[in-house]
Amino acid sequence: MTHPRISHRWALGIALAVALPFAATATANSNTYKLALTTPDSAAARAVMLEKTDIGSPSDWQGGATKHDVATALSCANFHLRLSDLVITGEAAVSFRQAGIVMASSAEVFQTPRMVALDLQRSVDSPHFFSCLRSLVLKTSSAKARVVSFRKLVFPTTGERSVGFRELIDVKTANGTVRVASDSLSTVKGRTELSLETTTPVASLPTIWPNELVLLAQLVNRARV
Repeated sequence: MTHPRISHRWALGIALAVALPFAATATANSNTYKLALTTPDSAAARAVMLEKTDIGSPSDWQGGATKHDVATALSCANFHLRLSDLVITGEAAVSFRQAGIVMASSAEVFQTPRMVALDLQRSVDSPHFFSCLRSLVLKTSSAKARVVSFRKLVFPTTGERSVGFRELIDVKTANGTVRVASDSLSTVKGRTELSLETTTPVASLPTIWPNELVLLAQLVNRARV
């Protein structure tokens, strides 16, 4: 899933910060997940990855496996996320793009179910998590990309737990300003946390949004552990 652990940067070719759900990216420090990767759990993480065939004709998309970035902890005046006692034993990430849209997924497999529960308890279950995450996301504007809003998404639960966020960004292009939506949907099944991220012009959301929900359900159904 994404704890807001990974911060992917895309949107019509312009670097944009997209905050992800269950564990947010923040200033680099030692408070991050511990890695103890195993072959079975790494395979389990890859098994839930988005594939080109999930989103149409493979020839229409570019991309593939990407580096999985382990997040450091989200931190604000009234919220400090602790990650350093949580162990990830499997991880994977992919990203695909075509004109005007990027779709990506990432996953972490934790060492024990208890660690997944602690991860959620300390992040999305905290009353201060969203306000901290939102305050940091709204500070990521640049000369070419202005963050307009950041909000929670309401959608049917997929897997055991689901959470979603949408970031709206005004992007300056050679043809004028385009409003872009960056969605991050995360879910949990067993020891697996899975995230699906989509960046697309707002005008395409009526078509893209229903497909995001279908894809998230397909991916979580592939979870092995």
